[in-house]
Amino acid sequence: MKKKLPEGYIKKKALQFLQQSYYRRCPINGIIYKELEAYTNEGKRADGLIMFRQKGRNPFVASLEAKSANTLRSLVEQMDLARMVDDGLKMAVFSFAFIWSLAWMVGVRQVLDPILALLMGGCWIWMVKGYIATVQPLALSRHTRIGALEQLKQYPADERWLAIGIDSIAKEDQFHRLLQHCRKTGIGLLIVSSDGSVEVHVHPKFSTRSDVTDYSQFYKNAPLALKRITKRKKQSGFGKPTRAQFRYRLQLYSIVGASLLFCLLFLLPPLQEYEPLYKQDTVPSHRSHPASYSTSSPTPESPPASSFQEELLSCHYLSFTGRRLLLVDQFYAEPQAATRRVAQLKAIGFTKADYFWLPCYENSQQEDLYCVHPYDPRVSRDRIAHQKRRYEYLTRLHDLAIGTPLIISIEKPR
Repeated sequence: MKKKLPEGYIKKKALQFLQQSYYRRCPINGIIYKELEAYTNEGKRADGLIMFRQKGRNPFVASLEAKSANTLRSLVEQMDLARMVDDGLKMAVFSFAFIWSLAWMVGVRQVLDPILALLMGGCWIWMVKGYIATVQPLALSRHTRIGALEQLKQYPADERWLAIGIDSIAKEDQFHRLLQHCRKTGIGLLIVSSDGSVEVHVHPKFSTRSDVTDYSQFYKNAPLALKRITKRKKQSGFGKPTRAQFRYRLQLYSIVGASLLFCLLFLLPPLQEYEPLYKQDTVPSHRSHPASYSTSSPTPESPPASSFQEELLSCHYLSFTGRRLLLVDQFYAEPQAATRRVAQLKAIGFTKADYFWLPCYENSQQEDLYCVHPYDPRVSRDRIAHQKRRYEYLTRLHDLAIGTPLIISIEKPR
């Protein structure tokens, strides 16, 4: 029968591996402080403690908890009844709140009667028991816990490690569940073999609160440790980040880079100001030039406009009441030409393009014109600037000839 690895041997080899191999290039001055049986200010004992300096940061702290085959029970997954009861209560509260709110909306006032409310409240206990009976056979990782990991969470540190012996792996499924819980909680897992070699099975996650929290203050021997790691050596260290710190920075930079790429590809092009393709010295006016409207489709040779005119108009013959702010594309004397223009605008992306008869607009030929507008006339002035940019962009993108677009405020007097 093979001799079981003692817990002292496991934590000694694990702590030696962390100091000499895993964190060897991380301190800026090459000094790593290690301690066996490190006590916190609350009297709790960690099996191992690693501390060293990093550039521009608080002292880095790593805690260690070692378990042998003699304490195998603390490595086996157990049901967390308190969490299951808490989830059952939350589900019951939200379910009945939804039922009561739905009953109130449909007008079933009898459900809100005090006696019926008490009867429904009594069903909470039954619902919680039913939830536990349903969820417990599933053995979800949310409703289970491992005692060694819960004990390790009591030792404040930037990174936490759990070290076990190779003989502690009794069953493959239990070891698989231990790996799942270590990855979920962000705790590293070390396997110590009988020949003294140490293998990393799970790398820990870096605590993002270390930027504002100095974990070294939670341990009794912190003054002695800080005094040792602040000494300077002739041979300086590498100052490289730990593996968990590197992965955290990589994820952060990836998110920032993806956000910038999204803004560059999808948000910036619609907001850009495009230079006009044709330069125009003078801008014709709708009221003084009869060529501002046409009886047929505009010719491709007509240059696009680089500015918008703004006018106020009061008309008693409008079909709508009140005031409307309208971006006008063209005026036409015939409805067939206005219909063709609307079809052209819809083809390039103006889905709400339309026209209506505007007899009150003054022009040189005294005709009743048809007003073609690419946007709904009920827009507000807050959006008119964006609509102007989009109007110029789409018409020039599809090489659609335009005259002098106009922004008019139309009001029907009461």
